[in-house]
Amino acid sequence: MSFAIRLTIAAGLAALTACAAQGSTVDTSTPQTLAGQLPLVTSLDGLRDAAEVGYYDVDCGDPYAALGVLRDGAILHMYGTSDDIAYAVYRVIQPAGTPVTVECGGSEVLWVLAADYSAQRWSWAQPFTGGQTQLDLSALGDATSPEGNVYVAVLCPPAQEGTLTQMRLLYDGTPDYNLVATPDEERGAIVLTWDQGLAAAYEVLRSTMPDDPWPRHVAMVAESYPAQNTWTEFVATDPADGTWVAKEDTEGWPWIAPGVDYYYWISPVYTARQPSATLELGPAAHATLPWGSRRSVRRELPVVTSQTLVFADQLLPDDMSPQQVQWCAENLVGTQKIFKGQADEFRAWNPDFMVLGYHLGVGAGEIGNVSGLSWDSDADWLHLSLHDGWFITVEGSSQPQQRAVQQDWNWYLTDPASGWQDYLATNLLEMIGENHFDGWFVDSCSEPWNTDPAQWWPGANDSAAMFAYFTPRLSSMLKKVNTLAKAHPLKPYIIPNAGNYVTTLSDIRYYGADWACDGIMVEGYGHWSPGSYYSEADWTLQQDRILDHQAHGLATILQSSIFTPDQQDQLFVFASYLLVRDVHTYINWLGDDGLDTIWSNLPQWYPEFDAAVDLAPPPAPPAANAAAMLEGGLYKRQFGMGFVLVNPGDAAAQYDIPYHMQKLAVSGGGNVTSDGATQGSYSWEIIEDVQTLPAHSALIILDILD
Repeated sequence: MSFAIRLTIAAGLAALTACAAQGSTVDTSTPQTLAGQLPLVTSLDGLRDAAEVGYYDVDCGDPYAALGVLRDGAILHMYGTSDDIAYAVYRVIQPAGTPVTVECGGSEVLWVLAADYSAQRWSWAQPFTGGQTQLDLSALGDATSPEGNVYVAVLCPPAQEGTLTQMRLLYDGTPDYNLVATPDEERGAIVLTWDQGLAAAYEVLRSTMPDDPWPRHVAMVAESYPAQNTWTEFVATDPADGTWVAKEDTEGWPWIAPGVDYYYWISPVYTARQPSATLELGPAAHATLPWGSRRSVRRELPVVTSQTLVFADQLLPDDMSPQQVQWCAENLVGTQKIFKGQADEFRAWNPDFMVLGYHLGVGAGEIGNVSGLSWDSDADWLHLSLHDGWFITVEGSSQPQQRAVQQDWNWYLTDPASGWQDYLATNLLEMIGENHFDGWFVDSCSEPWNTDPAQWWPGANDSAAMFAYFTPRLSSMLKKVNTLAKAHPLKPYIIPNAGNYVTTLSDIRYYGADWACDGIMVEGYGHWSPGSYYSEADWTLQQDRILDHQAHGLATILQSSIFTPDQQDQLFVFASYLLVRDVHTYINWLGDDGLDTIWSNLPQWYPEFDAAVDLAPPPAPPAANAAAMLEGGLYKRQFGMGFVLVNPGDAAAQYDIPYHMQKLAVSGGGNVTSDGATQGSYSWEIIEDVQTLPAHSALIILDILD
């Protein structure tokens, strides 16, 4: 196997450098005779003192020695005069390997040569043909100088102009630097050491995957020449409490995390590695920093009895009064997508307050995200975008690399069965923090929608073919994510977004024979939006899928948008929730009163949440499916002190009340006030005889106590 180091033109303008020429007579008959104007092979090692070796010693835009060249952005212009050649000589400090081939790209007037130390002269010149050329170094007696360097020259004949765009050296075999990674539990670090070489610098690369084709750059080690041969990576801690917290360095790359497998490589630096380069690296060094004595007991999801428990979307304590912060901590289950410091504000009042992180499930792009103490500012996209094999591609797509794009949010579809699943599973663990996130809300984990191209899957252009392709791939990803999460000391919750979950052909399930997510969130619960309703078939399908997942032990978060003046719609959605409510069924309402006075970043509460307590716990778990709740055209569930009736159909239905009872009436609701008080009210109104339930309505009935 060969490995390659690509030498790419650097940006900027370089000064012209003239070196002593060999000979004084100009012979323009052949490039081989023109090579006599190049510096003497025997002089190359001494042209620069070692202390002058640059940070990027071999850079096509900054030659080791040159004449008649000009840097211009990403290319090197070469100008031969009427009498003299233009040339650029490059020095490659040899890595652990034998140079085999030089590959170059540029104008057809150019020629490439290499220093042959067995003959003490430049090699036979190789022309650029069709803008490319290759020079076989194995044909030379010895391409290595006494100081262990390889020298390559590019020549432009007199009275000619050319452009050098690229140079690449291929080596025989993969390099092995005896790289060792050692965890240092006391310091919270992983220490790398390797054999000393002659490189001016070493690039340190890291991944959570042993076969990652594009490990992330984490450091450039170049404090001396030759460069030092050690590097240490640390975990980051929160100054407030000393716990491990996810954090990024100044370049946007994450610090290491305890309890995560890491794989390291080093690469000697001869030029800045460009995203288009291909590096075949030597053996990886593996290390895991032990979890040690860090917190290893996860917060438990609270059990629902007669109360309504709310899991909010994204509460921002920065926008709240102290009373609102306290109210959230004491009355809500938790929230999503907040910094560690923000989570600490809630947990000062309630240490069991739950916080979920946010991550896309089957997509990647320039999507900012909360990471530890701040937002990550899309820093990971540069790393992710290099992994072409992780993305779904469609021939004929207008997107970069023919990727499929989600048009609403402008992210690219990832292939759940590719290396993306390994990245996702480990990245969630890298970002969890010792006392920050309790788990993950994994967004966009249902079938992709509104994509470009519209058909992003192979095979027939229908939903059956799409699910046949997508569902097993998604299941494979979710199994990997959940398996790694369950093996982690904190066992973080994995709660995917199932979307509306009303696609009839969907066979997506968030559990399998030997794995299960901890829960799901369902958007558009009970209705599409206020006043826009599902068909009864879709409403029952959504209920059935929720009941099925709850029966398999999954928690559910049911999110609905609410228009507070529409009390009939409010009660319809709330009663639908009561039909399926189980021990870990949570509600999440995003209210709107049409007056722009309800804000999603502040806590919300509605009077029916309190009223449900009066019903007392139900005598039995929810039914296995919606059909089992059907009674006289309505869906009914019995509670300890009453029952719930729901009419999801398009026509009115009636129910005969057997004796005097009470029905729930509500008014208001919305944001909790700055002094920590809820708004709105409820009452129980006496009813009897036949009650008419309009389409998309509900009755919540309370027994009258003697």
